[in-house]
Amino acid sequence: MDIFYVQRHPFFHTISRKVQFRTVAPVLNRNKATLLREIKPVLAMYKSRGFNISDLHANMEFECLRNDVLPSRLNVTAANNHVGEVERSIRTMKERTRTTIHGLPFKCLPKLIQALVYHAAKGLNQFPSKNGISDTLSPLTIMTGRANPDYNDLKLEFGSYVQVFEDNTPSNTTTSRNTGAIVLNPTGNAQGDYFVMSLVTGKRLSWHQWTKIPMTNAVISAVEAMAEKEGQLLIKGGVPLFKWRPNASVEDFLEEDVESAD
Repeated sequence: MDIFYVQRHPFFHTISRKVQFRTVAPVLNRNKATLLREIKPVLAMYKSRGFNISDLHANMEFECLRNDVLPSRLNVTAANNHVGEVERSIRTMKERTRTTIHGLPFKCLPKLIQALVYHAAKGLNQFPSKNGISDTLSPLTIMTGRANPDYNDLKLEFGSYVQVFEDNTPSNTTTSRNTGAIVLNPTGNAQGDYFVMSLVTGKRLSWHQWTKIPMTNAVISAVEAMAEKEGQLLIKGGVPLFKWRPNASVEDFLEEDVESAD
């Protein structure tokens, strides 16, 4: 497990060595209470599927959790070192995130960057891993019981533009019942609903009725205006900033070790 930054937003990340299941969650800070709050549901998920987590591997930042994660043993690396598996996983998610961003027309993104990182992790979980324990079952199936994705259910692409239908109350007015929104991720329910980001409020909504329409310059400007209002960074050259901490990039840490391990 480790913490990494995307566009200055911190994320808590874990990956299991054998199952190759990834979790990622946005966090507000790196203090003990936050780290403990994030690791507990991860451990509970593995336990619910019959896995006994005997060892946790992390850097020295997580030393404060040693007594709180018992009976799991906490193994911490030396100062200024990192766990190779989670390093490589972060680099893989970095590549997936960069690929998705290259397909988007926005020069900067509002807080949907959090949904984008989750999108990268979920995509990696949905298909059997080459280094995993099964050639047919995905990490997501092993850890949640959900079937591998049906391509017929993948109706919308991340970052596309839709008009979602709203049932206004009262309904007998001339108020528009359509709201522009940017597609985020499937909700995972049986109805095939999606999370979207409203271009009116900027909030994340779950929706089941939509019409996909072409992206316009006005929509692009609206998304970038929201990002500018939030003080988000420009995505220079289509590449978001990935960092281990606010003032140091991923490549600053054990570059040679990672390359040799790959």
